[in-house]
Amino acid sequence: MQEGLITKDTPVNLGGHYHMNLTDALAHSNNLYFETLARNLGFERVRHYANDSDWRMAGSIPNEQLGIYPMSLPEAREA
Repeated sequence: MQEGLITKDTPVNLGGHYHMNLTDALAHSNNLYFETLARNLGFERVRHYANDSDWRMAGSIPNEQLGIYPMSLPEAREA
C-alpha cells in the first residue's frame, strides 16, 4: 500500500476471472495474492522491505533453520 500499488479494496487479478482484495487475501491467507503483489512490486523492492523489516524465511518451528533472503534472483535454468 505504501508503494501505491494497491489499496485495501483494490481487486487483484489472480488468473482468469478470479480477483481478490487485500482484506479477503489476509482473511484467507491467500499466497497467490501476495505472490502476485510481489511480482508486480519487483524483486528489488521486495528485497528492500524484507531487509528493512528483518523478515525471516523460516525459524518459528522447533528445529527449523532460518532462511536467508537472496541478494539476487537465481539464474534461469535451460530446459
